[in-house]
Amino acid sequence: LGLVLDGRLIREHNQFEQGSIIDNLLTLSPDGKRAAWGSQLNGQEFMVVDGKPGPGYERAEFPEFSPDGNRFVYLAFKDGSPLFVIDGAESEKYAMVSEPEFSKDGQTVAYYAELNQREFVVVNGKRQTEFERVTTPLLNQVVNGAVKAKHSTVGSPHFIPQTTHLAWLVYDEGKGWRMVVEGVEKFAFEDFVGA
Repeated sequence: LGLVLDGRLIREHNQFEQGSIIDNLLTLSPDGKRAAWGSQLNGQEFMVVDGKPGPGYERAEFPEFSPDGNRFVYLAFKDGSPLFVIDGAESEKYAMVSEPEFSKDGQTVAYYAELNQREFVVVNGKRQTEFERVTTPLLNQVVNGAVKAKHSTVGSPHFIPQTTHLAWLVYDEGKGWRMVVEGVEKFAFEDFVGA
């Protein structure tokens, strides 16, 4: 088997060594020079990136190249818990995660995660924002080790277009929804539709 793009063989796939291809997990880098796909072998799923198979997991899905094509991330499950594999390195296991997001220059990848009753944003493998996941209304938002604010809800991080600045939404009773950019509240919304 092989991956063919515009009539030319890009990568060969040895089904006996690399397993059966999972057809909905094929992705190409934006410039078309790199390829990745999911595969199954011996009850495990794994990603094949540039023809090289990675480690096996219970599930491996949502492969994505950075906009510059130099970095690669996918979601995997180990012991029933989600983790990300970024450039071949495993993150810690989490209880829940959001979809990862790359900065436009491809240098930064960020996502939201939950673990041990804590919620936080992870940027290039480092926790940036952390607070308690509790049933009471207030949550601590911690940036670089300092409590910045207490919020009822903190949303997934997103990069501001054309920049490397990270932003997310927060919500508190009485104050409503606000946008936080790099740890500083910038904008307030009377009502945020879709939140």
